[in-house]
Amino acid sequence: MAHPLVTQILWKLDRAGAERMVLALAQRLPLHGFRVRVVAAGGGGVMAKDFREAGIPLAIGPQVASHARRQSLQFLQRELRNHWPSVLHTHLGGDIWGGMAALRLGVRPWVATIHDVQQQAWVKGWLRGQMLRRADTVVCISDTVRKHLSQVYRRTQAVEVIRLGVEVARTLESLQVERRLQRFIVVGRLVPDKRVDLIITALAGIREPWHLVVAGDGPERWRLEQMVDRLRLRARVQFVGSVADIRLHLLQADVCLFASRLEGQGLAVLEAAAVGLPVITSELPAVRELFPEEAMTFVPQDADARVWTQVLQTVMYDPRAAFERAQQAHHIVQEQCSIERMVEEYAELYQRLLLKKK
Repeated sequence: MAHPLVTQILWKLDRAGAERMVLALAQRLPLHGFRVRVVAAGGGGVMAKDFREAGIPLAIGPQVASHARRQSLQFLQRELRNHWPSVLHTHLGGDIWGGMAALRLGVRPWVATIHDVQQQAWVKGWLRGQMLRRADTVVCISDTVRKHLSQVYRRTQAVEVIRLGVEVARTLESLQVERRLQRFIVVGRLVPDKRVDLIITALAGIREPWHLVVAGDGPERWRLEQMVDRLRLRARVQFVGSVADIRLHLLQADVCLFASRLEGQGLAVLEAAAVGLPVITSELPAVRELFPEEAMTFVPQDADARVWTQVLQTVMYDPRAAFERAQQAHHIVQEQCSIERMVEEYAELYQRLLLKKK
């Protein structure tokens, strides 16, 4: 089949891991002989501009309330009829409504990528389970997500792990390990599970000079900015919002901080490691499965702000050890999490499914 069409369905186009992964696939799959169309079923988002500027065919559905999702289903069915895909690939909310549309129309093969380990509300969780059990192949972004899929949704057959891919620096610049580390960065959507408030509280306990960049947006931003003002840290904490090229900010930082409560993979951790930036992260199974203690500084999941303060101060005054760990992490990402590897693995999966369909 010449230039088969792969339709990628998401719910929205916020600047988060799944959306950025789809952008990377859409930009690079044509090099493997595929055409790509992206569909955002539940409305647009800040990344719509990125897709359009990259020249990627994009369709955005109506933004509707949860009780009116029938409109989203009808929109998806029209899209699939008008642009019949050779392969359907769904993500996040797309796995429920995109999967439902595919089953009604008989679209096959269908690949569903699972990005998270969050527990869903009962009805949504039941619907998601019903859909995931009907996909031709389910891809998990980590072994942690695969375990979650098996335990929660009882799906164990035709399951693969394909890790998120990031742009990896081929070589690392010579590092200045003599100076104290004081430029910190947090990257991610500003929601409660990211625990950015814990990081701000921990840094507030450090008297020495430091500066924090918060790169990301979300419902928690207003509360976090109020917290910064209340602690009189406005001169030290900078909110830069949603950033198209996070590498520029990572390259200006000394340490990436990641206090998330739960993650399917932790894209910010991968991106920091990809540029050789030291990382201090909470103990997360999805991070631990890739990185040993020799590659990152881990903080117990139940640690409070005082423990984080102590860890931060230890890393600040031992830059040589921090950068040695960062070099180990960079090597791991280079070997296992490059964008090229991710795209190749998905292209191979699509080809296998298309051959099986014949």
